[in-house]
Amino acid sequence: MKYLGQTIELMQKDGGWISVWYHHICTIQVGTFPTANAAWDAATELIQRDLAVRGLLQVIDDWSSDNFITCQEYSLLEDSLVQFVVSV
Repeated sequence: MKYLGQTIELMQKDGGWISVWYHHICTIQVGTFPTANAAWDAATELIQRDLAVRGLLQVIDDWSSDNFITCQEYSLLEDSLVQFVVSV
């Protein structure tokens, strides 16, 4: 299935549903959920967060290029944004 141009696969296994997101960098098993809807919702939330963070990373890349922020500030911002994505 597709969501915002991203591929998600839901599989039923051992009484639960596994959600797999085929990210452009790697395949991510989002988790196992009690229902297909819960598996879908978790994957779509992860994709939404990823898209938002990629947009923000472009902004902080520009800030870094224009010397508005230091390398250390860039690193802290990048780490915080990545943690936001994976905190689903």
